[in-house]
Amino acid sequence: MSFQLSTYLKEGTKSTHDQAETSQFQRRLANAEISRTDYADYMGQLYLIHRALEHGLASNAATKDVANQQEFQADYLARDLKVLGQEPDKVKPRNATKEMLARIESESKSNPLALLGYHYVLLGSKHGGKFIAAKVREKFEFDGEGCLYFDPYGTNFMPIWLKFKSNLDTAAQDETGGAIVLNAAKDMFEYFAKLGSELDAAAN
Repeated sequence: MSFQLSTYLKEGTKSTHDQAETSQFQRRLANAEISRTDYADYMGQLYLIHRALEHGLASNAATKDVANQQEFQADYLARDLKVLGQEPDKVKPRNATKEMLARIESESKSNPLALLGYHYVLLGSKHGGKFIAAKVREKFEFDGEGCLYFDPYGTNFMPIWLKFKSNLDTAAQDETGGAIVLNAAKDMFEYFAKLGSELDAAAN
């Protein structure tokens, strides 16, 4: 059987994915047991990550034909932040975000395949995002925007996801390239764990 990057990533990230989903902050978010302030803080950090990553994806020859504009989410986050009373361009990165932004910048220059691993995790989060959207929409009484980021595509998500996976499978043909993408995906899951811990500490 030929090497398939999307399958390699799914199998290789299972443990880090499970750890990220069971963190205290992610449980609070999934159950809407979170203050509006903490929610806005979290969304602001994701905006900074998406903005940097999507610029890198669109600027690199190795990635620009794999991830497309339809999959980019910084604009959704910007719209959500405005509903939350935040100016997107004034968001300040927390420590975990500073580290991740530096990594994205470095990989964009020296190892652009890694950007696909980051994007794989962020786009894949939409599988469960609709459940988070429903919870926070009810808690904060949003009408569309405010939680748009978690469920921006509605019933159109699966075709978008399958198209990305198909494109992804052309990006690396063996485990050498696949390992670059896999390690980056793991780094993104670990970023979520670090950010969650930082936000939990700030909330206590």
